[in-house]
Amino acid sequence: MMKQLFLLMIVTLSISCSNQEATNKETQQTSIIIYGSNSCDHCIDFKAKLDAKNIKYTFHDVEQDKTMANEMMAKTKAHNYTGYISFPVVDVGGKLMVNPEVNKVLELL
Repeated sequence: MMKQLFLLMIVTLSISCSNQEATNKETQQTSIIIYGSNSCDHCIDFKAKLDAKNIKYTFHDVEQDKTMANEMMAKTKAHNYTGYISFPVVDVGGKLMVNPEVNKVLELL
């Protein structure tokens, strides 16, 4: 009887822990930071596509906020990006993408 009770407790704890892990994975989303401009058509379209899919992100208008412009430039330099920078510049969990397709960003989530 004691062995059965012990086994039942182990199984219950195991199920409880695995359910908690699944819940954590479902609620966790890789952070998305978008650098661009509120007047940029590409940025507006990009954000609208993410909004349509209910994807959360942080947007920084680098034309209005020089600190964010400097942050974006530092990230492109840190990622050894040497090409022409066109908006949006997207940081997905530390992976930097310049003017990506929305599908490429979604693949990283």
